[in-house]
Amino acid sequence: VLIGKDGSEHQIADSGAPIRDQSGRIVGVVLVFRDITESYAQAKQVKDSEQRYRELFDKAPVMYIITENREGEPYIIDVNDMFTEELGYSRQEVINTSLRRYYSESSAESLDKGGYQRALDGKFVPEERIFVARDGHLIHTLLHAEPH
Repeated sequence: VLIGKDGSEHQIADSGAPIRDQSGRIVGVVLVFRDITESYAQAKQVKDSEQRYRELFDKAPVMYIITENREGEPYIIDVNDMFTEELGYSRQEVINTSLRRYYSESSAESLDKGGYQRALDGKFVPEERIFVARDGHLIHTLLHAEPH
């Protein structure tokens, strides 16, 4: 941070390089300062916005699951707190596992019958899915899927 004559603070990016004489001895330094206050403020706004989104995602009163298509199989890349609380797993336990692992047998069959492909194609209509919690109890849900 550089402080201007008026007391204003400026975020800077700086770099420097030595100035050498003919014998290679350093005789000075070139310093370059670039005012990045505006881009720094924009980056902070983006970070703040991402933090607010994360909090909304994590605390939503519905289960959110973000999956990645791995050879036609939905693998979990993120979930919110409601998912982990309802199923009894930690976020770390479910990340990079197949969604199928948490489905009842009948819901897993829906994947085999093209349910996931319809979701990827944007042709999914809300359907019931049954999750099996860590303790074995069943959680009946209405699944809504959107491709991104």
